[in-house]
Amino acid sequence: PGMPLEAPPPPGEVPAASSGGAPWAECVVRHGTASQERQEVWVFRMDHVADFERLLQIRSSESPPSSAPATVSSPSPWRRQPVAARVECRERGVDPEIRCAECVRLLTGGPYPEWGILAPAYPPEADVVRCLNQTKVLPTGMELGTPTQTAFCNSINARFDAD
Repeated sequence: PGMPLEAPPPPGEVPAASSGGAPWAECVVRHGTASQERQEVWVFRMDHVADFERLLQIRSSESPPSSAPATVSSPSPWRRQPVAARVECRERGVDPEIRCAECVRLLTGGPYPEWGILAPAYPPEADVVRCLNQTKVLPTGMELGTPTQTAFCNSINARFDAD
């Protein structure tokens, strides 16, 4: 059995990494209500806790505030908002058996906006070690700052509807 998950932090906060701990983190992110909940499990390197906070902010800004689909006549639901999720994290050891349902890269610095942008791994990567190894400093151009990409593995993405 793994370590129990910690009590959830306040919305939008990810627990700080403890010194000398495990090399990876695993966070359960719950969106929605008990009657209609979506859960994701993200695995990433402990060194990238601050970037994971950015990922949560970007994903919150890209999702509608309700489960109702956007319509042409409705005001745009795609706006930045606080993280509308409950986040519980724990430290974990390296586990090469984890499979990624989705491997994403957070691109920051250089030509990317302040919070960065999310992009799927290319080519798609299901192996967690190869996914997380996509973290790197990118070549610089004429822009200010050094662009980087930080990789995250979404190992579970499920929706639960209460009947």
